[in-house]
Amino acid sequence: MIINLISCPRTISTALMYSFAQRENMQVFDEPFYAVYLKETGFSHPGKEDILRSMPHQEDVILKNILSNHVSGTDLFIKNMASHFLVLSPERFETFQTVFLIRNPLRIITSYCKVIEEPTAQDVGVERQAELFRYYHEHSEEAPIVIDSNDILDRPGHHLQSLCHALHLEFDPGMLHWPAGPKHYDGIWAPYWYKHVHSSTRFERQPSSQDPLPERLRPLYERSLEAYEFLYKHSITNPDYATEI
Repeated sequence: MIINLISCPRTISTALMYSFAQRENMQVFDEPFYAVYLKETGFSHPGKEDILRSMPHQEDVILKNILSNHVSGTDLFIKNMASHFLVLSPERFETFQTVFLIRNPLRIITSYCKVIEEPTAQDVGVERQAELFRYYHEHSEEAPIVIDSNDILDRPGHHLQSLCHALHLEFDPGMLHWPAGPKHYDGIWAPYWYKHVHSSTRFERQPSSQDPLPERLRPLYERSLEAYEFLYKHSITNPDYATEI
């Protein structure tokens, strides 16, 4: 199995990557298309020059490398950002099992703006997630899965079991913990973004999760909220959805 996680920033995606890395015979890839995104868009991100120097810039080359690791008995977990699909080809991922990791954009924006002060809808990525969900719902071999990060933090064991069930994987309790500190599979951008997750050993809320939304970013929040609410209707952690399955 190849799991294609499509996340927004500041959405416990790195913690979820660490969780899946604890599984036997699971290889993880941390945002392997980041350099493609920066090269094609010219956007300025922390550590941009290091990213461009250290990673391939060609989507074909990266996919070939990923697929070369998909040998018998080995599952792959690719942590992707929804924003990167501005320049990626969605059809090339149709055979993968797509999982959308969502979060209320209020919490995404209040966290993200501490690193990039004036985030855009493209940065936040919730609208892109909704667009990609519709695409993969129509074109993928396997129906996309949606899971809400806030709900995972409320009941990590319960919701990780639900996610594994949806992926047709046996739940491994070892997924609930990981060693503290940097990981060999972290992206080179980790010093800019992974401070809190490096100090963690399990799924847990950060004190900053209750920070207020800067008023200047309220239009961005309101724009993103509709897409989030659409996606949450499909989340396997949504009680209303759970009663239908």
